[in-house]
Amino acid sequence: MKEQIWSLLEGNMRVLSESSSIGWNPKEKRAETLNRLSRFILVFQGDEPVASQLVAFAMFRFEIDDEEGEECLLYCYELQISEAMRGMGVGRAMMTMLEMIGSTWEMEKVKLTVLKANENAVQFYKRIGFVADESCPSKYGKEVDYEILSKRLPEEEDEWEEDGSEEVTA
Repeated sequence: MKEQIWSLLEGNMRVLSESSSIGWNPKEKRAETLNRLSRFILVFQGDEPVASQLVAFAMFRFEIDDEEGEECLLYCYELQISEAMRGMGVGRAMMTMLEMIGSTWEMEKVKLTVLKANENAVQFYKRIGFVADESCPSKYGKEVDYEILSKRLPEEEDEWEEDGSEEVTA
């Protein structure tokens, strides 16, 4: 399984990362990805009952953002989708799952870093409600080749208001 994860990640990100300020260090990237604190959503394709081909994954961790006063968040380190599966709603479904996981664990937001050169990814995240995070250097006029984006997760009371229900008090 680790090799399928690594193969998809390397195939999608090596060239983009090599030409960025982030760079590509396979040993460090592998250690970051397969860290014991990493959690995964895996998507397989193949004949049932055992689908064997990994076609997409999200890797995330629960973190505390020290820059913003100990804000609890779900950090999406990777959202990798095989070329054949792009445009089929897999990315949106995985991001929705991450938001649900974050809400369940009472995280305040989902946060991620995206390379500006990956224009399709930047547009995708903005389409589903991500905005420049307070920690994003470009928000303060610094020229960088990446963006730090985030999406606030609704608090329990906010969810009631959004669906039109009224809170009942005794």
